[in-house]
Amino acid sequence: MQVKDSIGSFHEVPDYIWVPKPTLAGFKAEVLTSAPTTVKRPTPNFPNGDEQSPNTDPEPIQGKACKQVPHPQSDFSHVDPNDPYFVANPAVYKNSPGYRRLEAVYTQLLDKLARLLDEFSKISGQSDFDIARDNYIKFVEDLDDHEPEKGRGVFPGKQGYGKVIKWFSIQPTKAAASLQITALTFVVKWNPHSSSSAIKVP
Repeated sequence: MQVKDSIGSFHEVPDYIWVPKPTLAGFKAEVLTSAPTTVKRPTPNFPNGDEQSPNTDPEPIQGKACKQVPHPQSDFSHVDPNDPYFVANPAVYKNSPGYRRLEAVYTQLLDKLARLLDEFSKISGQSDFDIARDNYIKFVEDLDDHEPEKGRGVFPGKQGYGKVIKWFSIQPTKAAASLQITALTFVVKWNPHSSSSAIKVP
């Protein structure tokens, strides 16, 4: 599958999150499985692992890329990049601690989603498909949980990032001829901006 990064500006809340059909046969009918499986996406580079306590990685404070996956309860506050001041001074915006942390979290989430989708290209039967589908749904449910500390729990690098997401969407792109899904667009609405990527499914 292939991923292309882009930053978008979305003003309306999408109402679609794709979920695979419950059977392997239904999935094969819905998804164009002949698509290439080569993975091209940002590769997470966090040599110091996961941030075990909020705001302990010093790199984003210094305007540098995170060396740890930010803790879900770290400070992600930032100014809207559409603000005229930041349009004129993008380096100031992109080097702010909040943006650097969001950048790192988005790369981590994108990588995790791509890996979950990769699993669908390796299935050999319904039981394998059920596991891949369940793992994908757990990922979706976690991102949709805006108060993870009250239920699912907060685990740095693994789950609890729905806390910093206003909304997200996973929408399919279909081939004109077959109407089968060829790619998914992953959109994350932070507050106040959004990130999006197109992922080619297996």
